[in-house]
Amino acid sequence: MRSTWGFRYTMAGVAGWVLVCMGCTQNQPTDIHKLKVPANFDYSTTQDVSVTATVTDADGNVMPGTEVVVGGTGDELVEGNIYTRGITDNQGQFQGMMRIPAWIPELRVQASVFGIANKTDVPITNNAVSVAFGPGS
Repeated sequence: MRSTWGFRYTMAGVAGWVLVCMGCTQNQPTDIHKLKVPANFDYSTTQDVSVTATVTDADGNVMPGTEVVVGGTGDELVEGNIYTRGITDNQGQFQGMMRIPAWIPELRVQASVFGIANKTDVPITNNAVSVAFGPGS
């Protein structure tokens, strides 16, 4: 019985090795000049994105000095997934610029204010994100 199991393990190992070796040789380009690259591919791994956020309170008054945080979508904005942060100016507006990975399609923008909807996920359009927090937003 012992030799039967040994034979089975040996044959399984050989079969696995053959499959691995066969997989390594298929679908491998042999000439880099034969690669097909889409015309709009620009080899960028990052993108520069401008962010504009306007913050008003529930009555429509501008909110100067309000912290605005911009980061990745999904989980809460915590250190590690925050790309930039800042404070609104006297007109209640925050403007920032950041460089993020090119594969990111949208950002979460959050204003540190109570009484209004204070966070939203915004798609990146033409390397820009714009959001308004407050009534009617």
